[in-house]
Amino acid sequence: MELQLVQNGFDYVRKRKKWTFILLAVGFTTYAEAVSDSADTIGIVTKDVNDFLQSDSDRVPNSLNQISKLSASKQFSDSLVSIMTSVTVGVLRGYQTVNRSDEIHPSGSGSIIADKMKQVRSSMH
Repeated sequence: MELQLVQNGFDYVRKRKKWTFILLAVGFTTYAEAVSDSADTIGIVTKDVNDFLQSDSDRVPNSLNQISKLSASKQFSDSLVSIMTSVTVGVLRGYQTVNRSDEIHPSGSGSIIADKMKQVRSSMH
């Protein structure tokens, strides 16, 4: 089944080279912009921290106040948990694919991913 899916993907790429190239270019451009924006943000915050630490001022820079507000927000926290959950699931699925195991797990769920995700979720709460 998986081999057929991979083969279908390669067939699609061969038939639609231009569209595939365009999609890859757009994806790469978006990724590059995100990395660039992140680098700019890190640069601004780093400069503000250095200036603040080298000055005699008691006034905290706005960039640090904004980061503090961001890290304290529920939306940011929920997004971070969602991202980490997705990464964990991806890693576990990759591990499971590489290390195929048809044995039944003691928990009865039959899935390494389900067992590990239960552990991850319980440790977050």
